[in-house]
Amino acid sequence: PGWAADPKPFSVLRGHTSSVNALKLRLGDTASSSVLFSGSGDETIRCWDMQAGRCIQELEQAHTGYVSSLVMNGDYLISSSFDRTICLWNADRRTVIKSIKAHAHCINSLCMHESGVVLSAAWDQSVRVWDLRVREGGHGFV
Repeated sequence: PGWAADPKPFSVLRGHTSSVNALKLRLGDTASSSVLFSGSGDETIRCWDMQAGRCIQELEQAHTGYVSSLVMNGDYLISSSFDRTICLWNADRRTVIKSIKAHAHCINSLCMHESGVVLSAAWDQSVRVWDLRVREGGHGFV
């Protein structure tokens, strides 16, 4: 299958008050349980019901800077921001589990491996590797 000669969106999601910079789709068992997370320069993360095409929750306390990246691993949503933090969220409850100051400057990007390893890249000219898995003795991101 190819692109239509003049493709048009079948839905437009509106609500952020600044640029939308990051997207992560969480597919559910049914179309009605699929949720899109969007991160914005308005310092919020929004949760969208993809079937209804409407915002179902705004996570206003997400960050104090431009939300730059979103990744997921199972029931975890991980966000990064120009406020230099990474937040670990419970994706079902949409609540913050932990927030850490991760870099000395703005975080541009996150990358997630299925093992639970998260990589973050920032304006401080570094890539950092984080382990979400709780290790023996309680060491880990969580």
